Amino acid sequence: MRIAICHYHLQRGGVTRIILHTVRALEKQGAQVVVLAGEAPPDSWSMPHRVVPELHYDNICGGCSADTLHDHLVEAANLALGATPDVWHFHNHSLGKNLALPLVISRLVKEGQRLLLHIHDFPEDGRPNNYSRLLNQLASGDHCRLSRILYPSAPHVHYVLLNSRDLDFIRDAGASEKSVHLMPNPVEVGGGREMVDMISEGGISKERLYLYPTRAIRRKNIGEFLLWAVMARSARDTFALTMAPSNPAERPFYEGWKRLSAELCLPVQFEYAEATGYSFDMMLQKAHAVMTTSVAEGFGMAFLEPWLMGRAVCGRDLPEITGEFRDSGIRLPYMYSRLDVPVSMLGRDELIKKMRVVQDEYHNAYGLNRLKLSVPSLADTWIQDEMIDFARLDELFQAKVIIRLSEQPEMSEELACENNPLKKSYDQELISSNRNVICSKYSLENYSEKIMDVYLKISESEPGTIHNLDGIRLLERFLAPERLSLLRM
Repeated sequence: MRIAICHYHLQRGGVTRIILHTVRALEKQGAQVVVLAGEAPPDSWSMPHRVVPELHYDNICGGCSADTLHDHLVEAANLALGATPDVWHFHNHSLGKNLALPLVISRLVKEGQRLLLHIHDFPEDGRPNNYSRLLNQLASGDHCRLSRILYPSAPHVHYVLLNSRDLDFIRDAGASEKSVHLMPNPVEVGGGREMVDMISEGGISKERLYLYPTRAIRRKNIGEFLLWAVMARSARDTFALTMAPSNPAERPFYEGWKRLSAELCLPVQFEYAEATGYSFDMMLQKAHAVMTTSVAEGFGMAFLEPWLMGRAVCGRDLPEITGEFRDSGIRLPYMYSRLDVPVSMLGRDELIKKMRVVQDEYHNAYGLNRLKLSVPSLADTWIQDEMIDFARLDELFQAKVIIRLSEQPEMSEELACENNPLKKSYDQELISSNRNVICSKYSLENYSEKIMDVYLKISESEPGTIHNLDGIRLLERFLAPERLSLLRM
């Protein structure tokens, strides 16, 4: 079997890691494989590849015509494989990073090429600028036309999704059962055994370090992490964020949190990885527990990886992500689904005005004003019994709460959280159990078997009539108010 895997680049990161795993699995099976990308991988991540510069992000390669990109991809694949690929495997084709790519895929579908479209991130999910660019430059503002371009449907076109939520959404948009595949990312087992042994020998520091191993971008909900630091009120508790954001657009929000933390003398360490020089394993070794307060994840590696290193995960639950982890046997008892704040603490009129303005702007960015869809207001959905979940708020309103609680600690009693992670002791038996489940259910071996099975199914499919999924329905599902937060709008 000949496979061509295509992605914008092969820089270090989640998608490149998945590609590397796929390549290794294919090579073990004796398949011919080449990775086509706009940028070569680092030497330590070597894999059979051809660089096609026009495949990179438009802002890097400068953009090109769909015909040029199509011809260069086909030429590179044929040179590397000696013939046309049996399956073309594209990662994140619809994200809006390269406007020629969706048009290339439309052409390949019409040619009868067998395609696997592997979606890690949707432009409909908190990326209005990407979506607006696609809508206006590819489809002249026509949502139906954009659906035809982004989401082809045919017997020889299959989709891979990372989680049950995305699978449910794309089925609701019209995808057939045969053409969609749930493919959770594999979780790598590192040097976790040494840590598990160390824990059992009583090697944990008496100081409680709550570690948030993340790049501190907005959707990671940094304000909520600081809120827990305010409520800890214990000399034994320290809270550490590992990395600063790399995106310049994210820096002002991050620097704002650093200033507030310094002003209030919160027990928070920023850029812990750089400050200490510790590896990821070493940081986990120092941690009492790993915390996450994120409001959105694609796959949810943060809910799995720490257990492999002998550390429990606590913090904000994301049921649409963690539901399938629980179904697989992973126990997550240290999570909470809401952290409610009295609306009176925020200023009700100011808050509702902000929500209305942001919702209007967000809908305009996605072109919903042209569709005239009926969508409930954020206020009606978010405010329940005059309480609102802290994670719905933006930095301005979150800072109000943090300052108020810092000045009046007794007001923390007014916050409602059904599962306070600061009051938990972590069960070593549970940690070991979760580690065993993750090693079993999310192993590289399982992933390898699944991806090969998908390739076989696609290679056996016969080209047929081409339709498209309902992109408007997909947009409705992603933009439902219960899924949103001002941090992502």
